Amino acid sequence: AALSAWLIIREYTSEYCFRALHKSEDDKPIATGTIRHRMQKLLAQSRLQGRGYSPHSLRHTFATELLNGGIHLHVLKDLMGHTTLSQTLMYAQLSNQTIRDSYYKAMENIEKQRALYKEVADELSGRI
Repeated sequence: AALSAWLIIREYTSEYCFRALHKSEDDKPIATGTIRHRMQKLLAQSRLQGRGYSPHSLRHTFATELLNGGIHLHVLKDLMGHTTLSQTLMYAQLSNQTIRDSYYKAMENIEKQRALYKEVADELSGRI
């Protein structure tokens, strides 16, 4: 919701959600150093400095939340701007619940498939 509001009220058009602040620069993304500096300043103002928050930790959170939310790994790779899935996997951590849910869903699919095979085999054996 906050991002949607920001995109509506910003006073410029850009392909980047957050572009460089200097109007003299063409349409370029905001520099990573600027992001880091602003985040440190905001963390200090909110008394959250020293707790491990950084722009990089936000990338990890972004990847982890989306992966646990069910996004396809290839889509996440593209959103992260990675060239390989192994890069993306270094950022995202599956929760135990996601692992458990995935396992049970896969086992349910396997059981359905086995039941279908048995049904077909039983039908075929009755014709012989």
